[in-house]
Amino acid sequence: MKEKVTMSPARKVMLLLGQPLHVDNHIVCMSTMYISLIETLTEVFDGKHDNVSEQSFYMMDGIEDVEAKVQHYKNNVYLKIKSACITLITSPKLIILQWIYIAMHFTSNHTYKVRHPMLICYRNNCFKL
Repeated sequence: MKEKVTMSPARKVMLLLGQPLHVDNHIVCMSTMYISLIETLTEVFDGKHDNVSEQSFYMMDGIEDVEAKVQHYKNNVYLKIKSACITLITSPKLIILQWIYIAMHFTSNHTYKVRHPMLICYRNNCFKL
């Protein structure tokens, strides 16, 4: 347990500093980023972001972007789960579709697309929720 507490901030800093460098701009096809090293190291090692997962730090443009990303995901996941619970109560036949609707925000597979808040499309087959 002690190793986890020690290594977690180090991995977070490693992921945050693993951003696209200026020399790699033509290779990674991403814009370059510059962050304040002292501010970043101080906040992470002081434990201000211990409740944030390590993957939230990857390729971010500083601590402010990490916090914005976490808040964005918290808001979106809450809304999706809330809509799933309402639909499960009103129409139990849509249970599988609602769980696909929630799960698509947790995967990197982009086969699911939302064209309307209550319309889910999977491989060009659309279903109303």
